[in-house]
Amino acid sequence: MKKDKKSAKKPSSKKDKKGKDDKKAPSSSSSASNSAARPRPSASTPAQASPSGTGSGIAMPPTNVINQQFEALLTQLGIGEAQKEGMRGMTNKDKWLLITQNTRTEKQDDETPQRCLESLKSGITVKKMEGVRVLLAGRPVAWIQEFLNLNGLQKIFDILAATQKNFKSEEDTEVINECARCLKALMNSQPGLEAVINAESSLRSLGQALDFVTGRMKVGIVEVLSALCLLSPDTHAQTIEVMKEPSLNPAAKGNARFGDLIHKLDNDNVDLKVGVMQLINAMLSSADESQQADIRKSFSTDQVVDKLRKGQMKATLEVQLDVYDQISADEVLTETATESGDKGELNDIFQSLIAQCKGTPAQDTLTSISQHLMLVRKEGRVGKMAWQTIDKFIQMAAATPETKDDVEFGTLVCRDLIALLDGHLDMEAHAEGKHATDGPVLVAGGGGGGADGAKVAKLNETVGSLENELEQLKNKLVRTEEKLLEAEGRAATALAAAAGGAAGGSAPAPPPPGPGEPAPPPPGEPAPPPPGAPAPPPPGAPPPPGAPPPPGAPPPPGAPPPPGGGPPPPPGMAGPGPMAPARPKKKNEKPAVATKQFNWAKINDAKTLDTVWEKIGDENVKIPSSEVADLFASAPKKEAAPEEKEKEDATSPRKKNVSVLEPRRCQNASIMLARFKMPHSEIRKAIETCDEKILTPDNLVALKQFIPTDEEVAAINEVEDKDSLNLADKYFLEMSKIPGLGPRLEALHFKSTFSGKAAGIAESIDVVSSGCAEIKASKSFERLLEVVLKVGNILNAGSFRGGAYGFKLESLLKMGELRTNNKDMPTLLHYIAAKAEGGEFPELLKIAAGFPNIGNACRESLSQVASDLSSLEKGLAQIDTLIKKPESEDSGVRGDVFLDQMRTFHDKASKTYTSLQNRLQALDQSYKDILKFYGEDTSTPAESFLGTVHRAVQMFDKAVEDNRKRREAAEKAKEAEARREKLKQNAPKPAAAGPGGAPGAPDRNVMDNLIGQLHTGDAFVGRRNVGGPRPPMGGPAGAQGGQGGQQMANEALAIFSKMKAKRAEPPAN
Repeated sequence: MKKDKKSAKKPSSKKDKKGKDDKKAPSSSSSASNSAARPRPSASTPAQASPSGTGSGIAMPPTNVINQQFEALLTQLGIGEAQKEGMRGMTNKDKWLLITQNTRTEKQDDETPQRCLESLKSGITVKKMEGVRVLLAGRPVAWIQEFLNLNGLQKIFDILAATQKNFKSEEDTEVINECARCLKALMNSQPGLEAVINAESSLRSLGQALDFVTGRMKVGIVEVLSALCLLSPDTHAQTIEVMKEPSLNPAAKGNARFGDLIHKLDNDNVDLKVGVMQLINAMLSSADESQQADIRKSFSTDQVVDKLRKGQMKATLEVQLDVYDQISADEVLTETATESGDKGELNDIFQSLIAQCKGTPAQDTLTSISQHLMLVRKEGRVGKMAWQTIDKFIQMAAATPETKDDVEFGTLVCRDLIALLDGHLDMEAHAEGKHATDGPVLVAGGGGGGADGAKVAKLNETVGSLENELEQLKNKLVRTEEKLLEAEGRAATALAAAAGGAAGGSAPAPPPPGPGEPAPPPPGEPAPPPPGAPAPPPPGAPPPPGAPPPPGAPPPPGAPPPPGGGPPPPPGMAGPGPMAPARPKKKNEKPAVATKQFNWAKINDAKTLDTVWEKIGDENVKIPSSEVADLFASAPKKEAAPEEKEKEDATSPRKKNVSVLEPRRCQNASIMLARFKMPHSEIRKAIETCDEKILTPDNLVALKQFIPTDEEVAAINEVEDKDSLNLADKYFLEMSKIPGLGPRLEALHFKSTFSGKAAGIAESIDVVSSGCAEIKASKSFERLLEVVLKVGNILNAGSFRGGAYGFKLESLLKMGELRTNNKDMPTLLHYIAAKAEGGEFPELLKIAAGFPNIGNACRESLSQVASDLSSLEKGLAQIDTLIKKPESEDSGVRGDVFLDQMRTFHDKASKTYTSLQNRLQALDQSYKDILKFYGEDTSTPAESFLGTVHRAVQMFDKAVEDNRKRREAAEKAKEAEARREKLKQNAPKPAAAGPGGAPGAPDRNVMDNLIGQLHTGDAFVGRRNVGGPRPPMGGPAGAQGGQGGQQMANEALAIFSKMKAKRAEPPAN
């Protein structure tokens, strides 16, 4: 009888797990071996299979009763609706078996949450915490919920904190580990996970537990933190903060928790390496671009990952390393896309600003402002303050009303700026008070009520009206530009006809019109051009390029002659001669599909004659128009070091020295003389003999600063005792004996620096010449122009930009701004690069190799070279004047060879100067020829033209590299996906609900399944969203992760919904 009672009190977990085995015959060996562990059949204990097959000694009730009890059981266990539908299809026999098993468990269950928590009041031991963990892992959701209602979670946190505070022995380590395992067991249920996430400092407590545990215990905590990091933005931020905190382990010596974790990482502890990689991937994959940069910097992830790649390896670690590599590749692609997008947006803003300022007094000032902005520091705290101050200054300037003069306006702006920087000025109130009637102003916010709100509403209405009017004017301007371009083409044809007629006539041309007042031609006839002068435009034609009519002015009266028909010959001419060749109108049909336009600067057809654009043509490029149309379819100082401390004269005179010089000048002169360390007479001799060893360029600069004036020399001469003079005064006295000291030192300094300056000028000329020669000789560059011309004409077909024979080279820089509809080729530049890589234009892949010197050439300025050469000319002129002075003005001192050396130097330097001048003139002419060859304005600065070509070549080269990186990343992702799929096939299936719930129940094993998805990489699939926000855990990842991933998606979303609803509930009164 005692044995029966003891047997009845045993848990029935083993019996439940072997429910199917119980249906076997009693004679089976399995049944016999386990008979001692199973209680005997009764109304409250499981029995062997009854003849009816119900698995219970209790008779199976009718179907309607079974269904009613089964529905109550499903509700009690917290089964989801989707799982309920599947379980309702079970047989009555299976339903009744689950009902009876649950009923027996409830009757035998004397381990209530109350008793569990009561047992912890009598002292904490490892065994007690193990018991709590087993109960939390195996009890139903209702038991878990009651445990939470009794503040069981807070009890675990209290035990964890107390043990960490009084940590003494290995047993404390075991207690901390069991507490962490209890928390994980709680988080395997939906209510437990919600409670842990909502509990204050729950993640911090888990993180602190890392500081006390070792081995496998540490791995478990890292896995839980990784899973929590993916659940929501809050848990993500908390996890990062926890890992940045100083470790509580005394051996860590105050290092951050993550650093201490890595420091203790053993290369052969693969499980911990996998956990650390999961944590890094979880932090990175849930972060935006700015957060990713901070995470990489704070945790030195690249160095950590390099360390984790060493040592023992296994499949799960390879999967995590693949995920990290993919995240890194996505970051690079995101930077490229963002950079391109930001650049395009900035370009639009600047283009709009330039258009607004064009033709206004602000146009010249805008250029000056832009040049000065390039000088403002960009990096560091100082750079940030500088740009913020500039921004505020512009705001104040925009908000300040008109004044009678510049001084008053500037005073008001600066006064309000200082008040704004000090925080004593409300910008919005300031703007409204001063501009209530002047139109919209720059304010941080808008709206308001009452009279102010009405004013703002009225202003917004005015702004809207003006914006609509501006849009209409823009459209009208586009149409006008189209008409002007067409008229320009007809005018070019008429000019060619007029030139042909003049060539064939026998009568002399009439004299050219007077300056500023052109003589009108005879009625109905165009005026012929004067001999040797370019033909003027015929009447009615628009002005030539470079002199457009002022904005808003009506087009000139008269109509140009119709295309193909030349004007009648002037009187006295024998009739029109042969017409000059004119380029035929290019086919420019509007495509069937609307495409994005390539905003290039089209060159007039007539101006492409005798240029590279006549030599090349897009008819040599075979690119399907449909392919381009589909791809581009329109989508619905250092700070200055402190001055060196002045050194006092170390020698103390035996008697008091006298000085007539100004004290500061005397002191500085003494400091200068300390560098020579020789008697003053030796310095004088060096100047007279032109000793270049002593008179270095630096020493000459110093000497030039202390040339004695006539007044100083006169004052010194009045001192009778010359020995009592100060050191500097004695030097001045000695130098006064050299006639023409100032010009002499200037000449010597010019002589000492001439060779270096001349060599620098020659080098600049050589570099620019090389750059120009590279552009002229590059066949790859010409091919690039052909390809861009072809694609541009396809994109611009049907518009006034279409049908172009050529375009301005600056248009090449816009290729990176025109976006495609293909993420693998994000811009026009990448599209052309992909075409080149595909073998259609292979010569383009070598384009950068043909420009080895253009990078240095674009940093040179021909105007600066000309200025440097002009300074050499002025220096030679001064020496020429000096050496031609009468001999009587010579010093008369024996050994003074200054004039002789200067004459020799002047002759040699003059030849060098003449050579440089000739070379610069030849380069200037060569450069202008290149500008004409490419149809560019001959006034374009060399650094601008060469820089455009250099940047275009660099951009193309980078696009090729970007395409290569994308291919490599795609290949790596494919290999990683294969490894991940292989790991998934070998991985265990998602855990079932366990003893407390039915198979597939969403309320159980939540944390275990999340960690399982971390191991296989499913948790990160779909979170690597390039250029976009990171989806929450269980979004696209679950959708692509198979059935288990979809289940986890539902679980996570259900948790989020309940958490939000709970937070939205009003607090209890």
